[in-house]
Amino acid sequence: MDGTRRPRTVAVGDRGLSDTLGFVLTFSIVIGSVGLVSIIGLGQLEDFSTDQQLRNAETTFELIARSFDEIEEGQTETRTDALELDGGQMYVEQSSSATVTVDHPGSDYEATVPLNALVYRTDDTEVVYENGATFRGAEDWESGVLNHDPGLVCRDRGAVISLVTLDAIEGRTYGGDSTLRVTGRSTNTTLLYPTADSGPGSADSATDVAVEIDSPRAAQWRQYFEDTAFDTDDSGPTTTVSCEGTERVYVRHTVIDVTFDS
Repeated sequence: MDGTRRPRTVAVGDRGLSDTLGFVLTFSIVIGSVGLVSIIGLGQLEDFSTDQQLRNAETTFELIARSFDEIEEGQTETRTDALELDGGQMYVEQSSSATVTVDHPGSDYEATVPLNALVYRTDDTEVVYENGATFRGAEDWESGVLNHDPGLVCRDRGAVISLVTLDAIEGRTYGGDSTLRVTGRSTNTTLLYPTADSGPGSADSATDVAVEIDSPRAAQWRQYFEDTAFDTDDSGPTTTVSCEGTERVYVRHTVIDVTFDS
């Protein structure tokens, strides 16, 4: 018996099976990787699309707020802006109001007016116009931010409380992928305080005013007022703020009729 090592022989069938298994394993890894990247990529693309959709809505609502400011200030009677719905929904939500109390010599002046809100909703996020302000937040409004400041002023020289009521057909919702035109039209502007019944010089004699806002966005209103000269003194579903020691008080109420056209 010689010491020469003989080469090992491999069966052709075994080699073919091994090559096939290697190909299947490599192919599976490639397909799995492509699938994983596709899933992650599509998710990120959908998130980007939704975020861009909401940014566009915020920009449009900023334009709407400025248009309504012009209507409120008497610069125009009608303004129209357009929003790409992109699968979202638009409607006027009748769920908010404001109560104003003015410390008036003899007897206080008090008035409660509906505010209502223009809402654009997609998935679980809303962009909202309410009483001169615009918001973006979760549908339950446990979190959210105020983007456009309302027309409420508290200064030593005077307090100006501007209240805006949005009037629209109740229960009407607009959705789809079309462009929706939003038209605001002034139907009434009233100086609630002082009035003829208040007597001459009433604006100067009233130095304290309080506003209670009942709204799903009470927490966001409260945060805004905490960053201004107004004093906040409430919590929960309503927020109450006051402006004290001012030289005069004016309370203005504007009703804007809102219509939609797709």
